[in-house]
Amino acid sequence: MTGEIDLVAMVRVRAVDDVATTVADGINKVAGVHSTQTQIAYRAYSQHDLDAALDLGF
Repeated sequence: MTGEIDLVAMVRVRAVDDVATTVADGINKVAGVHSTQTQIAYRAYSQHDLDAALDLGF
């Protein structure tokens, strides 16, 4: 990654409201995490599509 973002974590939850709990009570409490930015995708993709999107080509 380059730029302001150091890491992207994909989190799957059962309900949209669970995102707030997961980030506030989980990710934000990990040592070294100084801030978070949440982006919500309302469409799910297959594992094959995700693997292809995240493939670094090595």
